[in-house]
Amino acid sequence: MTVNFRSYLIASTISLSLMMAQTSGTSSEEMPAKSKDSASASQPSLNEEGRQGQ
Repeated sequence: MTVNFRSYLIASTISLSLMMAQTSGTSSEEMPAKSKDSASASQPSLNEEGRQGQ
């Protein structure tokens, strides 16, 4: 039970962070290009998973 709940919690937080990254990425005025590049460089695996999900 606890392991399943933890995995579900981790998956939900990852999906939430991906959705927030997508929404903030669409508004280029709030997010400058430098922060986008640094975020993609620091977390390449999450960005790749998000692209595959789309």
